[in-house]
Amino acid sequence: MMIRSTYLNFYMYWQSEPPSAQDLGTRTHSDSFPITVIDKGEILKMSMKGEEIDADKVRFEMQKQGYDHIKDIAYAEYGEDGTRFISYRERERKTERSLEI
Repeated sequence: MMIRSTYLNFYMYWQSEPPSAQDLGTRTHSDSFPITVIDKGEILKMSMKGEEIDADKVRFEMQKQGYDHIKDIAYAEYGEDGTRFISYRERERKTERSLEI
């Protein structure tokens, strides 16, 4: 049973369980979790789900974004929906200093 107000929609339930997303008229999203493919500059051989990770695909995506070395990447993940996230490492620059005596 729904009672409409000018500002809020109130839903009344006579059962002890909370309303579902369908009851509230909202969309639901699937429970998808990202798959970590690079951590601390190393390609993971197996994902958290136990599936093989295609290292060639990871390298291709990395090179497409301008990085040639896995060690330059701190963390990378693929979402089940095809999205990807890559976090790059900050490289320390070594500078030479000449000392005058």
